[in-house]
Amino acid sequence: MSNTKGIHSSLILHGKILLLLAMLVPGLSGCSSRDLPLSHTVALTEEFSAERAADIDSFEAYLQLEDRLFAQLDELVYSKGETGPEHSLVRYSKGSLADPSRRQP
Repeated sequence: MSNTKGIHSSLILHGKILLLLAMLVPGLSGCSSRDLPLSHTVALTEEFSAERAADIDSFEAYLQLEDRLFAQLDELVYSKGETGPEHSLVRYSKGSLADPSRRQP
């Protein structure tokens, strides 16, 4: 009789595992089908890197590179991003609460 209880418990455990997997798998595949936002896919060519270090010989040169980077970010990401109340906390949504252009240093 105890062997029957062990088999029954094992079947219940395996059933619970299969049910859990059946619930999780569709959710995981739904996450991967969404497109990444521009801020994750755009290649910014004006970023500082070790390869560019020799070109940056002063703080002024670094600030110029930074200005070009922010202009490129504005052109390739901010100008193409979605705006509106539903995007009010999105970092790369122009005019959002997280948009650094709303504040002056």
